[in-house]
Amino acid sequence: MTDKCVLDQQAVLRFGGVARQVFRDLDAVAARWVWSIARIVETIPGSATVPAWCEAACMLANLTQRGADGYGRLADRAERVVAAFDRSDGAAAERLDRLAVRI
Repeated sequence: MTDKCVLDQQAVLRFGGVARQVFRDLDAVAARWVWSIARIVETIPGSATVPAWCEAACMLANLTQRGADGYGRLADRAERVVAAFDRSDGAAAERLDRLAVRI
């Protein structure tokens, strides 16, 4: 085992892209839930069960939105990790170049 750190930047960026797509998909699902709830309330305004169903559906939409937000943050972090690694790798390469010139 070596002490080398290898980062497959393209894999991390692909992972970030997948996380961002999950965010978009879940965000759309949450929006559809809210839209559906509004239509049901309009269709059956006097129902005794609709408020309870709407409360459960709103809770599900909220949880879905939170999950979407989490995937969005994960995608942002993946992109920041790659950018930080690039900066660090570039700085290390510059130092090695300076050392090579001295030798």
